Amino acid sequence: MKQRQFKLTALFLILLVSLFSCSRKIGCGVVLWSDQEGLKNGNIVDILEESRIRKTYIIQLKDTKQRYELPQWRIRFFEKYGDAEDFAQKYKGFTSLYASSNKQGLPMREEPTVSSERVYKFREGQEVKILGKGEKEKVGRFEGYWYNVLTDDGTEGYVFDALLTVYTLNDEQEMVVENQKDRKDPKLETFFSTFWRPEGFQSMLNTRQIDLALFRPEYGLKANFEDKTISLRTMDKNLKVHFTKVNRIGANRYDFAGTSFRITINSKDFISVQYKYDGLEVGQSFIRLSDNVNTVIGDEKKRRAALLQKFIDFGPEMSSKAYGTILFEKGGRFTWIDKSALISQGVFSVSAGNSGYVSFRNFIAKGLQSRYDGIITFNFESGETANFLYVFKNGGVRFLYVDERYITKRVVTTDQFFSPIQMFFTFIS
Repeated sequence: MKQRQFKLTALFLILLVSLFSCSRKIGCGVVLWSDQEGLKNGNIVDILEESRIRKTYIIQLKDTKQRYELPQWRIRFFEKYGDAEDFAQKYKGFTSLYASSNKQGLPMREEPTVSSERVYKFREGQEVKILGKGEKEKVGRFEGYWYNVLTDDGTEGYVFDALLTVYTLNDEQEMVVENQKDRKDPKLETFFSTFWRPEGFQSMLNTRQIDLALFRPEYGLKANFEDKTISLRTMDKNLKVHFTKVNRIGANRYDFAGTSFRITINSKDFISVQYKYDGLEVGQSFIRLSDNVNTVIGDEKKRRAALLQKFIDFGPEMSSKAYGTILFEKGGRFTWIDKSALISQGVFSVSAGNSGYVSFRNFIAKGLQSRYDGIITFNFESGETANFLYVFKNGGVRFLYVDERYITKRVVTTDQFFSPIQMFFTFIS
């Protein structure tokens, strides 16, 4: 009798374990932050395997055969199904709740107090998943909540919402801001209020090499929310499109319905844009420019005018026994006679003519700047051009001819040529 009673007890215990634990699996889990289609935040899953090398779980949705491999930090592990169910119920109100940092270096703390240890610093605009929140309280001059959050690289901690944008995602993945009265998306507000300039503008400013053919006030991207238009213009592209609505499709990513435009707002000063032009996919980056474009253009024109004036002040006429005479005039006009030596060397053709205008549209690579004062371009009325590095010395100017193949993106890359053509002109005052 005792033996039979023992067997019944053992059978009952086995049945009980099967009901309240994750039978024949290594555990149960609740999905905290899914990045897989068909797998939602808050889903209860069976955890089948663990990879300690990859730090992932192989999981399976309950009552389905669909399996996924997820990083362990995206899953909350439980040994018993009942515990997973309890957590999933509590997490239900937070499954679609996210936040993004409004400040570079915003700290995450180990516990929900300002005195707690800092465990993480956010990037500006970084998205986090909200797991829970505490009671409303006052921290300094701010009133709000401590949020339990999970970062996009698996760190968990607490952050006060004073410098967070807290939002939910609706069924169309549109952002609905929860902690602002106006319910607006601050990233989109920044996007619509800015005239975005091509990324190359900043590179030109950094190197102080302003290509006036590319650095123009009309070049850039501007969106108008009222008119629902996006206008984009660069040297080789010009289009204006109308959108019907803006859909949020990622942490910082937006789709403009009715157009091919998709925009990623990486920060308040930098965006990435994807769109179609002439049937081809195009990707471009744009920036918020602190410098006034028209001021920069004006300063560059003054710089070039000063270079021309220097030739006029020293001359305005200069001559070389071998290479003829050049006369500079205000406004950039020139006359060059007796240049037959350069024709024989293949710099000009016989039909080049004797007059045209000079320009200073090219620049010198950093490694050459200590040896030359600049580069001048002679533009003949026939359409022929010739570029010369130059340096003022000994009452005259030394020229070094530069073939176009040694100029890349308006920059002279070398002065080491196999058969250099050098000339010296003396100024005639």
